Amino acid sequence: MHELAIAESIMREVSAIAVSEGIMCVVRLTLVIGELSGVDKESLSFALPFAAENTVLSGAEFVFEEEPAVVECSKCGARSAAEFPLVACAACGAGYVERAGGGGLEIKSMEFEDV
Repeated sequence: MHELAIAESIMREVSAIAVSEGIMCVVRLTLVIGELSGVDKESLSFALPFAAENTVLSGAEFVFEEEPAVVECSKCGARSAAEFPLVACAACGAGYVERAGGGGLEIKSMEFEDV
């Protein structure tokens, strides 16, 4: 389950931010998961509380937002939502599209409590 490794990486990054900002307790962490990221949201939501034990995120609420897959046409330059299983340009119908969004995983925000 590579989501546990991803969860541990998120904990390290958020913990480093918290230490540098003097934050002792993060109560909510919002993550954006791209449709094409390869990250399974259910597995990550299961792994995060385990990775958060004994960190500033222990007991935090984890909120997920989804970023849709977006493609850009190599022929006409139009951007559109990727419609699976056939991915073609919504503007001109060309089959020459490249991923333009929806491939990442990012920390959007974190809310904390003053202790």
